[in-house]
Amino acid sequence: MIVVPGILKATAERLGAAGRAWLEGLPALIEELEAMWAITAGDLAGEGFTGLAVQVTQADGTEAVLKLGIPDGLGGIAPFSHEIDVLLLADGAPYVRVLRHDYDRRAMLLERLGRPLGHLGLSVEAQLDAIVRTLPPGWTRVAGAPLGTDAEKAASVRGLIEGRWSSLGRPCSERTVRLANEYATRRERAFDPDTAVLIHGDAHPGNVLETSEGSGAYALIDPAGLIGEPAHDLAVPLRERTDELLAGDCVERLQGWCEFLAGATDVDVDAIWEWAFVERVSVGFIFLGFGMDEDARKNLHVADLISERC
Repeated sequence: MIVVPGILKATAERLGAAGRAWLEGLPALIEELEAMWAITAGDLAGEGFTGLAVQVTQADGTEAVLKLGIPDGLGGIAPFSHEIDVLLLADGAPYVRVLRHDYDRRAMLLERLGRPLGHLGLSVEAQLDAIVRTLPPGWTRVAGAPLGTDAEKAASVRGLIEGRWSSLGRPCSERTVRLANEYATRRERAFDPDTAVLIHGDAHPGNVLETSEGSGAYALIDPAGLIGEPAHDLAVPLRERTDELLAGDCVERLQGWCEFLAGATDVDVDAIWEWAFVERVSVGFIFLGFGMDEDARKNLHVADLISERC
């Protein structure tokens, strides 16, 4: 019997009746998909807060992962159908392969991957090296794709910060708000539809998994999926490095990571820096909305330290 992780249960319950009905219907849904797709469910394949991931075995003995998305309706979380769309559009490497999908049942059968990058005991620098080798092959032109842009993301972040700073009790300094808005505006104006590419948009170390244990190759899961600039993709892995940044001079350390990423990809270092700050503040506000106060406060504390120096 699958035990739903506490963080996922709490997220679903925030949806009210729809979320509770989804939780109650999970056993029957899994049984239905077992019959439809000739799979046998096993243990959890990880803990997330927007969907249930279950290890499964296919009829031929091949291992896979069944992912079931929570109902839509929570601010800051894209519809599950969007994730399916992005993975089908990417069509494999460097993204996880979709073996089967069902929009109505909010279900995907995915290839089985290994351990998350963040669980391998690697240094920040080694993790960034792995990410910078994984992301670029996915930066492809996908003209006409029905996806949002990172210009729209920048505008929505600016609206989130301006709209909720006071109602959340002013969780960061006014200077931090001004700087985040300045950077978001700059990135919005920098958007160029003629050079924009498909970006993952959420490639933190928990969403970068080994393709097989110890192989040194990785694949991407849980894409946010945007059309935008590579600098945005490279910035995401920097947005929650709070403990590591607080262990030294946070501005100097963050600048060094930005320079490494820029040098490895020939992407503008200032654009990476600006997106990293915008993402840090945005995630801090989103965490507060989900009741993850401790993580949010730490994220925003670092943002305040950075804004004091900029």
